[in-house]
Amino acid sequence: MAPTFFWPDMHADRLISYYFPELGVRAAWARLEHADERLHALSHAPKPAQDWLTQCVCAAALFISGIKLNGRVSIQLRSQGALRQIFAECSSSGYLRGIARTDSAALTPFPSDFSIACARGSAAITIEPEQGERYQGIVALAAEGIAATFEEYFNSSEQLPTRIVLANGAHNTTGFLIQRIAQVGGDQTPLDPDGWTRIENLLLTLKPDELVTITEDTLMHRLFHGETYLQTKDQTLTHHCPCTRARVAAMLQGIGHDEAIAAANESGFAQIQCEFCNADYRFDRVDIEELFHLATGVPGTAALQ
Repeated sequence: MAPTFFWPDMHADRLISYYFPELGVRAAWARLEHADERLHALSHAPKPAQDWLTQCVCAAALFISGIKLNGRVSIQLRSQGALRQIFAECSSSGYLRGIARTDSAALTPFPSDFSIACARGSAAITIEPEQGERYQGIVALAAEGIAATFEEYFNSSEQLPTRIVLANGAHNTTGFLIQRIAQVGGDQTPLDPDGWTRIENLLLTLKPDELVTITEDTLMHRLFHGETYLQTKDQTLTHHCPCTRARVAAMLQGIGHDEAIAAANESGFAQIQCEFCNADYRFDRVDIEELFHLATGVPGTAALQ
């Protein structure tokens, strides 16, 4: 039986949230170390595309920190350039996954300039609660990169002033977000009218190489030691693919008996590879017949492998 791909984090990747009660500002810090390694190892895309993929996964974690409902946030980038698609996802449980697809006929070497690799592109941010309606917003890709794209989305589409820093290091991808929000919990404390501008200017002093090398405690002290803030959440993040043989079997049942058998005609078995974790699932004709016997209640001739 093919395994469920779940790698426990020996050095837990983390998502930490903060709130500045006197400023009406939330902040979030996320660092991917083990997940960064797994995403790079599983991806067949060129290095620049892998780095943009891990930035998107890190951003999805930052975004889930601001959502109170159980569910997931997904990010999908599409373009007509060499980088055709990125899909990144983070659940409220802290499970991460993502893939990057590139144009096989793209220029060699693969463009390292985001504006060239992602020409005429867009980004869709989707919130899918476990209960309730799905919400999606779309924004054009900014030539300056992924962080600038998401800043534009929140600033223009959601009217939530936002600053984001995303950086790839030698052994991690780290992100930091600040966002101006309404006061929480019915708090009527007057807000500092200059607070957002001050926090924003402090964040602009943060360099990418600092972000990927210093700890979250050092970052918060270095930037905001003069401000009052509360840590509101500390969550483990884990790269996790939920694929299973049972899910793949359900997919084969979904396409119908004739199509499932046709998929096995030439090779003798239907082979399905998970795009997220590269796991292979194989079903021979006996397996496929058994799936449809089980679905219809007709006794089969062989047990599911």
